[in-house]
Amino acid sequence: MSVDQTMDWSNDPRLLAYLMGELPAAERESIDAALANGDTTLAAELGSLRAFLPELELALQPVESASLVLSDSARAAIKGAASEMDDARRLRFTALPIAFAAAVIFVLGIGVLQLRSQNEESDQLAGRVGDSGQEFWLPVSTGDPIFTMEHGGKMIIRSRSRAHSHYQSLGYTDREVVLDWRDLVAERPFVPTSQDTSATFSVDVDTASYSLVRSIIESGRIPAPRDVRVEEFINYFSYGDAPPSAGDEHPMAITTEVAAAPWAPEHRLVRIGLAAERIEFEERPPANLVFLVDVSGSMSRPNKLPLVVRALSLLTESLAPDDRIAIVVYAQEEGLVLDSTPIAARESILQALESLDAGGTTNGGAGIELAYRVAGEHFVQDGVNRVILCTDGDFNVGMASDRALEELIAEKTASGVDLSVLGFGGGSYRDSKMEKLSNRGNGNFAFIDSMQEARKVLTQEVAGTLVTVARDTKVQVEWNADLVQSFRLIGYANRELAHEGFANDAVDAGEMGAGHVVTALFELVPQPGTLLAGAEGIGEVRVRYKRPKGDTSELMEVPILDGGANFNEASDALRFSAAAAAFGMVLRANRHVGATSLEDVRRWAVDALGTDPGGLRAAFVELVERAMTL
Repeated sequence: MSVDQTMDWSNDPRLLAYLMGELPAAERESIDAALANGDTTLAAELGSLRAFLPELELALQPVESASLVLSDSARAAIKGAASEMDDARRLRFTALPIAFAAAVIFVLGIGVLQLRSQNEESDQLAGRVGDSGQEFWLPVSTGDPIFTMEHGGKMIIRSRSRAHSHYQSLGYTDREVVLDWRDLVAERPFVPTSQDTSATFSVDVDTASYSLVRSIIESGRIPAPRDVRVEEFINYFSYGDAPPSAGDEHPMAITTEVAAAPWAPEHRLVRIGLAAERIEFEERPPANLVFLVDVSGSMSRPNKLPLVVRALSLLTESLAPDDRIAIVVYAQEEGLVLDSTPIAARESILQALESLDAGGTTNGGAGIELAYRVAGEHFVQDGVNRVILCTDGDFNVGMASDRALEELIAEKTASGVDLSVLGFGGGSYRDSKMEKLSNRGNGNFAFIDSMQEARKVLTQEVAGTLVTVARDTKVQVEWNADLVQSFRLIGYANRELAHEGFANDAVDAGEMGAGHVVTALFELVPQPGTLLAGAEGIGEVRVRYKRPKGDTSELMEVPILDGGANFNEASDALRFSAAAAAFGMVLRANRHVGATSLEDVRRWAVDALGTDPGGLRAAFVELVERAMTL
């Protein structure tokens, strides 16, 4: 079968079979060829499916006294479904982005997946199709369903399954645990170096997950696992990594450090830091900004639109007199509240912000269209051209499809106007949707829960928010299989890239803003009998990026050396980043963190406070202590 470059991979039922190793060789080769040719849509779809598989496997696993075995008939049914669905690819599913996943689960549910119990070997997994989707049951002797997969993407995990116990441990008390399985961030497994020696991922400078979880904990609740993206916990904090010196070849510098992992001292913890060059205020190019403000009814709460107005007013204080701002709003209708106005006329901008009022439903797509049009009309050549979207993400009118919005933003970004997303509020807040939009818009995503957070994002980090110094930044880490038995990247589940995409300049990746620092943590299992000392070369970090106006990537390479340090001998940077990661993993009940408690997290953080400019690390300790009381 030939490779169709216009194929809508989002509805292709073969992708799950491809990841499960159940696709016929000819079709697997066609998908491999599309990946090799730089099909970014295909790579993104495979990445989202790959992230979902571990959660799917967890949800299907029954109580501890039983194990699940995929029968020969199940494998045949999956292969047959994939083959038959190829001819029906022109019939586009509209309800499920990953429709074949539900089809496979249904096949499993009607009995091809056999349950072998220690007590009742004849028990079968029964299933049925209801009006809302497919229901799946534990052994008939229990009478309780494992979960319901609804056509809207909801996974309802019922009692008596490991998945239910997993989420109950995080504070769920209801008999049903309702999740959107398309947005679940999977738990990364350890990868044996005998199978693969590399990890490839896109950088991520977002911090929204940490501030969102903070607001949830401060309100007296335990966050849902889907709200916890561990890499954003890690990257909320600065670790003092040195940026490149004046005259350096690259706009970034790479720092590496290795010590024992505190939750598993026999393992090694590797911290990799990328520090972008800093740009002084007077050196920043002129900015053409459009504030796109959600004024729908869901934004009426004090922690939403009123906080948006105060936060954007604060941002105007960080801009130069010749920078320009326009204000676009959207609810039932989109509208231009203020045409592009120089900061020199700041009073007019503040008056326009103060005039905003919330009411109505949300036509987000139309507002985005208008905001990009206004930005294009005032485009600054070689300047900063950016739309700043302020919303709770509750798009419920017009272009409500996540995919349609992502495609619209990707199209507009190609014109040179980037998108930053600022999330506000709670209740109907749609965190995962906004993260996806910012990723497609070459921008960053932050959650603003207070004026203190607004000051951090829009005053202290404004250069990184507005000015991009490196585009499509990808990281590939190659491990020395002689010294490393297995490895796992902590977090970054929805930033994974195919290895062949690292050197492919057509593959989209994350952006680095001026002054931004990105940190990634790896946990390694050394080869048996390996004594790491004397700065052993355990791996190599490779970074590819494009200049802001360039189309060809440049390569940076730095070795990773391990001198055998224990955790207490590591720098404050490694120890505090480990505490931030452990906090996220404990909240997600991640099995790799072992018996680590919140008290352990608090102790590690207290010991690594360091100089703590701005008091963010001390505030982290207080947050952990607050979580300990829940």
